[in-house]
Amino acid sequence: MIPADSFDELHIVSDLHMGGVASGQMFAEGARLARWLEYVRSTDSEKNIAVCLNGDTVDFLAEPGASYFDGLTAVAKLERIAADPAFAPVWAALKGLVRTKRRTLIVTLGNHDLELALPWVRERLLTLLSGGNEAARGRIRLAFDGAGFLCRVGAARVLCIHGNDVDPWNRTDYEVLRRQGRDGLLGRGLRPCTPNAGTKLVIDVMNEIKAEFPFVDLLKPEVEAVVPILYALKPTLKSKLRACMAVAARLAWDAVRHELGFLAARQEGTIAGQEADPSLEADTGGVDAEFDQLLHATFCTSGGSATTPRWDPLLVQAEQQFRAGVEPMSLLAGEDAGARLGWAEAAWSWMTNKPPSEILREALSGLARDQTFGVKQTDETFQRLDQLVSHDIEFVVAGHTHLERAVHRRIGDGVYYNCGTWVRLIQLSPDILASPTQFAKYDRAFRAGTLTALDREPGLVLRRRTIVSIAAAGGRTRGRMVSWDDRTGVDGPSIEGSELEI
Repeated sequence: MIPADSFDELHIVSDLHMGGVASGQMFAEGARLARWLEYVRSTDSEKNIAVCLNGDTVDFLAEPGASYFDGLTAVAKLERIAADPAFAPVWAALKGLVRTKRRTLIVTLGNHDLELALPWVRERLLTLLSGGNEAARGRIRLAFDGAGFLCRVGAARVLCIHGNDVDPWNRTDYEVLRRQGRDGLLGRGLRPCTPNAGTKLVIDVMNEIKAEFPFVDLLKPEVEAVVPILYALKPTLKSKLRACMAVAARLAWDAVRHELGFLAARQEGTIAGQEADPSLEADTGGVDAEFDQLLHATFCTSGGSATTPRWDPLLVQAEQQFRAGVEPMSLLAGEDAGARLGWAEAAWSWMTNKPPSEILREALSGLARDQTFGVKQTDETFQRLDQLVSHDIEFVVAGHTHLERAVHRRIGDGVYYNCGTWVRLIQLSPDILASPTQFAKYDRAFRAGTLTALDREPGLVLRRRTIVSIAAAGGRTRGRMVSWDDRTGVDGPSIEGSELEI
């Protein structure tokens, strides 16, 4: 079936995460995004050009008083977000875009803005974007059913889809979401919702941590970097971090029911598939062991056993070895010496009053080889979407992970993009990890607990401002990924290796 919408150009951004109070807002690029939208609105007036906001445009989970699913106050939260000084320029620019002929705005659904799919919230969104202008309203496409948005650019088919539904943490049950909307319109009231594991993690665990350490939303990779840093900065967070592991332990049941098609079969009060039935709760008896194994992977040599004792016993053991005359460095595994911090080196650093930042830097040194930010790296989101999406869709564009990707599909001749994010990101690069002095500055910024402190450190916070642009010309359709530079008034340079053509 041929999609109804066809464009000369399609520009996709994702994961703006507009939401939250000023001190904790992940998105700080409102003015720049507005200038880019104005550029798209005013250039090439004879071309049919679309802009897609590919999920998590707003972030209801970041709002004060956030809950698992809040259909009752979502309209008020949406209005607050649109009026927030940090985000208002974006909403004004979007309104200008849809008031312009030959311009189309597409909005897909993410996992942080599920409430947009409710009829009364969707209606308010349309009004905010169109300003009540019927012609403008007709230039808006909302794709809130989980299927993404399929269109043509030239002769190529393009699918824009957020990607959370191939993430076991963040699957959404769209049938239950539909029933919530139905019940609200019929005056039957909204039933309490138990979330998927990702939403539960954000509301029950991470929001409290983020209030003190907002960098947890920005740092990649999440497991290998965030958990050890949080544990090192504040060991009293151990119970919260263990709670993260307990949430993770519930994923297996969600995944099984999703594959069997039973996400909504037993209880309508579920948005993303986690039943409230206590008998379905995962056994968390192994959480302590899993948590210790995670810390072991960072703070111990990679050749050790998963049952290595926890941190405090390690210090006692190191002291015993020291009193017995054993040189601590001799206990490190040969190949791994210097690659990861062994328990002996960490304990020796501690006992000889080495600064905590240096202990942490050494512990994280293995991240110098991390490929999380590699544009050409494949990841699970790519692999699952590649399997899911028909081979004859030439361009598949996702978001959700906040990590840029540009790779050829394994199924068919198409290409896959992930358009990353416009929110801040933090990468512990090899240069940062190699310098005790530089890492110590960043360690102090982490401990300060504010985004302002992070922004003040040159080179720590990445501002990618990523756009995937797909354009037809000369009988070919070309995709490229750029980082917007509003100083030049045009697209910034293409991100290396991201230009792919069909």
